[in-house]
Amino acid sequence: MIGIAAALAALCAACLALLLRAWLLPLWRGQADRPGLPPLWRAVWPWLDGIARSGWLFLSWRRRGRLRRLLERTGLERLLTPAHVVAASYLSALGAAVIALLLAGLWLAPAGSGFGVGGGTRVETAAGAKTGAGASTGAGASTGAGASTGAGANTAAGANTGAGANTGANPGATTFARLAACLVAAGLGAFLPRHALRMRARTRARRMAKELPFLLDMATLCVEAGLNLHGALQQAVEYGPPGPLRDELQWALGDMRAGMARLDALHAWAARTDLHGVRILVTALAQGESLGMSLGPILRVQAEQRRAERFQQAERQAMRAPVKMLLPLLTCIFPCTFVVLGFPIVVQLREALQ
Repeated sequence: MIGIAAALAALCAACLALLLRAWLLPLWRGQADRPGLPPLWRAVWPWLDGIARSGWLFLSWRRRGRLRRLLERTGLERLLTPAHVVAASYLSALGAAVIALLLAGLWLAPAGSGFGVGGGTRVETAAGAKTGAGASTGAGASTGAGASTGAGANTAAGANTGAGANTGANPGATTFARLAACLVAAGLGAFLPRHALRMRARTRARRMAKELPFLLDMATLCVEAGLNLHGALQQAVEYGPPGPLRDELQWALGDMRAGMARLDALHAWAARTDLHGVRILVTALAQGESLGMSLGPILRVQAEQRRAERFQQAERQAMRAPVKMLLPLLTCIFPCTFVVLGFPIVVQLREALQ
């Protein structure tokens, strides 16, 4: 029955997809201008954008600001809005709840079937006992037959009562288990999109911190060669390695060309990247410009500090490695070593004792 139900559900889904094909294909084809979206977000984009644009999602300004800052750290603020993130949470919760309901049905169906089969067996046994009592009544022993018949009736009643109790108790427990599984899965599903965005933001921040010293070195060489700060940053963007930091710096240069003040564009760049090194760099550049200092030594010192921070971070990770290796050693490697060393000793002791 479960296989038939799954096949019917797949058939219905295929028919629904064919009916919605004329609506979905133009929407998916229209995602050519959104190459930066993750694959899963692009796959559900028609429903995601429809829910986000429906207007019934309520977001407080505080929550909207938190989600916007999260999108800025992931680099998706030009592709997604806070409403899209909330819509993704709703879709993920709904999908997780449906999957949990199906899995709970598959898991709990054999248990319910087993109880039903057991109850039916006891009822049939009682009915057989009652039939045997009736046969002895026909033989002529009326008093004994009446006693046997009464015993059979009592036995049948007890069996029916037990079967009814089992049957009445199981549906409530099964429904409660399915409801609990759906609620837990929905909560986890609603948390998944924001967790994925946070993981993407951490990965992007590590990549930008890795790219920052090289871009600073290129800007330092250009400033010391005679270019101003804007020209040095333009050369760093043009010849620097591709990555999120170069994209953000290119956006800042675009803001400068659009008329924004240089320091304001750099402060916006620091806010979008949310990196400690970029914030210190922008502060040092602002202070140097206000005091009329040469920017070449400032950029060189900043590049050396960022490179030293990278080495210190690598040293800290190397110092954490033995602590992280301790648990696998104790649980995986040491027991196998003890078994290999101790097995021949145990065999020899056993032979010696025999």
